[in-house]
Parts: sequence; structure tokens; C-alpha cells
Amino acid sequence: MDNEPVSPPAAAAPAHAAPLDPAGEYSAGFWLRAGAYMIDGFIVAVVSVIFTFLLPAGISVLARLILSAAYFTVMPVQNNGQTLGKMAAGVAIVRDDGTPLSYGRSFARWLGYLVSGLTLCLGFICAAFTHRKRALHDYIADTRVVRVEELNLGRKIAVIGVGLLFPLLVVLGIAAAIAIPKFSNLTQQANEGGTKGRLGMLRSALSIYYGDTQGNYPPTLDALVPKYIPALEAPNLPNQPVPPGVEQYGPEVCAGPKGTDLDPAKLRNTGKWGYVVAPKAPCDGMVFVDSTQPDTKGTPWYTY
Repeated sequence: MDNEPVSPPAAAAPAHAAPLDPAGEYSAGFWLRAGAYMIDGFIVAVVSVIFTFLLPAGISVLARLILSAAYFTVMPVQNNGQTLGKMAAGVAIVRDDGTPLSYGRSFARWLGYLVSGLTLCLGFICAAFTHRKRALHDYIADTRVVRVEELNLGRKIAVIGVGLLFPLLVVLGIAAAIAIPKFSNLTQQANEGGTKGRLGMLRSALSIYYGDTQGNYPPTLDALVPKYIPALEAPNLPNQPVPPGVEQYGPEVCAGPKGTDLDPAKLRNTGKWGYVVAPKAPCDGMVFVDSTQPDTKGTPWYTY
């Protein structure tokens, strides 16, 4: 009997975090979830910066998405439904029926994060109002977040305090989404105003040159510098890089009954200053922006 081999004990199955509320009465509240998500977001952001700061912009964005997907997909499956943030909050992700997550469902939940974010974070905020505190990404992946640990008062206050930053970031994000296009438009309008101002200065300088030379325009606009203008600054057109120099034209570009209009079909659309050199022709000395693109008011540049 003493010499009989002893069978090794069977390996214990991995334990899963047991929710305090199998029926869902104690689902994790919104502020605990918000705190957990903010902690996870901070961790992912720091790791992403460390590993991607030397990468080109396009590759960096892709790498950050991959890191985020890996964290939010693998961590909950390997750690009983918990990420580091959810460990701190004493909560865990389970399927709606209380069973553990699979990798596929965990990945689907991460994709749901993206959808929740694209709705101006309303997908996250709805967890404050829905049955069993489920967010949009929970409905997408058929999951919910449950409490698995009772927190002491200090830890609960710390996690909820971090969670309070979430609505602040949402408000700042919405404000930025509204303000950035307006700011961009104001910047574009300011650049356009500068171009129109420089065009007015060029025309004034040409008029003075014309008077000083008894009815002659300069052979090039460079002849105006430095006596009539301090420098020949190029136009500043959006979405149209402007090469240096001036685009000179002959009388063929002029049209209209009096020959003082421009024919857009004959413009080279370089974005530079256009200058007509055509002695004794009605269009001689015309200066304009050599572009058929419209400004923010919808007016073609060459018509100014």
C-alpha cells in the first residue's frame, strides 16, 4: 500500500472574480466606472507616448490604436474581467448573464469604446441612466460592469475623484470641437485679409510709381522695392502653396469691353501675384492674385 504511486492533484481551474450581485442589483455605478476608465486612459496614453513618440505621425496613430486595443482586449480576459483601472475601482466586466468574457467579446467591447467616443461620449454617459448602468459599448458587446469588491471610503473617494474629471474632459472636448473650426476659419480670414491688404499696397505703390515716371509702369514688380514698398511679400492662400516670384502676363490675358478685365481661362493659377506688362494697352500695369480659387466669401481671387 505504501508503495502505490500517488496521483498528482488535478490543476485548479482559474477563478473568476465573483460579482457581488449575480442578479445585477449591485452593478457598478457611473462614477466608479468613470474613475476606472480615466485611470485606464491615463495608463494607455503614457504607454503609447513612450512607445510611439519616435514614429512618423501616421504610423504613430495606428500603433496607439493597436496598443489600446491590446490593453482593453487582453487585460479583462486574463484578469477576471478587470483592467488596472477596474481593479482600482473594485469592479469587473462580465457578460450580461454573468459569465466571463471571451477575447472576441472583449475586442468587440473595445470597438464599442470607439463608437461611444464618436457620439461625443454620450455612449459613456448613458451608463448613468440605463438599467444596470450599462453603457453603449456594453449593449454592443452584451456585457455589463459589476462590483466585485467593497471599497473603503478613502479608496472610493479617490476613484470617484478621478472619475469627476471625465465630464470635464467631455465638456472640454465638445468645446474644442466647436471652437477649433471657428478658430481655423478666423485664421483663414485673417490670412485672406492680409493678402488683400498687400494687394492694395501693391496697387497704391504702382500708382505712385506711375505718377513719378510720367505714365509708365515698372517692367517688374521688384522695381517697387525698396522705394515704394519695403518688400514684395507673396500672397497667403489656403491649400495652395505659393512659389516665389511674380507671374507676368501679356495683353492676351485681358478681356472685357474695355480690356480691363481678366480672362480666367488664360490664367496659370499659380497663386503668385499676377502682373500684366503690356505698354499702351488698357490692361497694362494690372496686378492681381493669380488664382481662380474662391476665398471664404466664395469670390474668386483674381477678381479682387
